[in-house]
Amino acid sequence: MSTQPPLYHWLFKIIVDVCNFLNLNFKFADSFFRQCLVMIDILIGYLILREYKIDQNNAIFSVFGLFLITDIGWSLQYNYTHTVLAITTILFFILQFIRLLNRSTLRNYYFVGLSIACAVLSKYNTILTIAGILLASLSIKSARSVIFRFKFLITSSTASIIFLPHFWWMLSTGNPLIIIRKVLKVENVNDSILPDSILLMLTNLSSILALLIAQILPLLISLIIIFRLRYNWLKMIITEDMLLGRSFVITILIHLVFMLISDARTISIHWLLPAVLLLPLALPLAAFKIGKLRQYAKGIFISALIFKIICFVVLTIIDFWRLHIIL
Repeated sequence: MSTQPPLYHWLFKIIVDVCNFLNLNFKFADSFFRQCLVMIDILIGYLILREYKIDQNNAIFSVFGLFLITDIGWSLQYNYTHTVLAITTILFFILQFIRLLNRSTLRNYYFVGLSIACAVLSKYNTILTIAGILLASLSIKSARSVIFRFKFLITSSTASIIFLPHFWWMLSTGNPLIIIRKVLKVENVNDSILPDSILLMLTNLSSILALLIAQILPLLISLIIIFRLRYNWLKMIITEDMLLGRSFVITILIHLVFMLISDARTISIHWLLPAVLLLPLALPLAAFKIGKLRQYAKGIFISALIFKIICFVVLTIIDFWRLHIIL
């Protein structure tokens, strides 16, 4: 049984059928679908920033900070199938959740439930990011009043109705815990003694922190160049009304705890991707709060452009090198 949920396969099959009808090969279909999802990510990120009343120009420039996440700027161009869709569905959830907090209509309650179901069916680890965002919202008074309404049952019911058939299929065809162990690459640890367990936890902790730094390193370098370390960004993004900043911190902590208690032997860098994409969305809001949004937006856009050019050049060199080896 596959360790990945089915939404990507369902959507990709439609793309493949269309490309077959147009006599386009599978490789084109794969690349086309991936690039379409990346462009949709940029559009959704822009809409999220617009929900926070950021003006059009600064929202356009700021959202390109997503490309300063290592895997989004590099690996998603040629790898990670389900993760590509997971990013899109998580961004869709964030957009719908913010719309719900701004306008608690029945329609928005329904779309939040739909977005949760889509995210879970795209990749299972999106559950951790969704949980982080919901927990972060509980620390904000205005958000609590929306979540604790009776109408929130519409959200949970919608998500359950869509996702439960897949979950029921998992129960009927195999043990979901075995799938989780396969995804996390968990080995039997019955014979391990306490020192080994502590050593494993310390190793996993350092691995997760190293992967986190690797994911956001281009973004951190850009912030250092733009602002020369003059602002305490961590403090700024978790202030009273900064939902996305708090969500980033809480989601990372959830990932740390989850990966430690699961005794995962191999931690993949793209596992953190649905969590770290919250950071480039929280930073422009922090810059807006201190009156530095224009400086941030222009600097981030230029940094993202330079980073993408470097990635394109390196990828082109690698492709030519592989072709040379084949010849």
